[in-house]
Amino acid sequence: MTSIAHQLQQFAKTWINTTAQRADSESALDRYKLTASLKLLTRYVGKAIPFATRNGFEVIDYRPGYIKTRIPLKPNKNHFNAMYAGALFTVAELPGGILSLLNFDEQFYPILTEMTMRYLKPAQSDVTVEFHLTQETLDRIHSEARAQGKSLFSLEGEIKDRDGKIVATSTAQYQVRQR
Repeated sequence: MTSIAHQLQQFAKTWINTTAQRADSESALDRYKLTASLKLLTRYVGKAIPFATRNGFEVIDYRPGYIKTRIPLKPNKNHFNAMYAGALFTVAELPGGILSLLNFDEQFYPILTEMTMRYLKPAQSDVTVEFHLTQETLDRIHSEARAQGKSLFSLEGEIKDRDGKIVATSTAQYQVRQR
């Protein structure tokens, strides 16, 4: 028997994925649903990882296989008024887990196995990062995890400031494991 919390999570996952697939719709209602689903997704991340809420982490775009996230400068300033390195790490690390949880069923869970950050210049504004996994890659991960109990994948990102300048890059190695 599944718990009510589990049923709600499954409903939210289905709703987020369904709404996100209509992201290019001209309908005002579809755009509103997408905005609401991204806020719901951000809240779920914050419930699972309270540190993300304290840092202001948010999902600002999502479609199956694609995610864009943001983290604000204000609560994450360091001693010289630039973004703290840990906040840049956070904005680059969380999306891999979110992509895994939304693109695979509940019998799989993600683990970060390694991450490298390259800090190029001080971030003096909010920052964003985008990641994309092709359908081919998602299919490979899913079939490998089913057959072998786990599958590796990597995400490379460019963390950009408000002006679109790259302030850091990240390379993260994830593993999707079967429960």
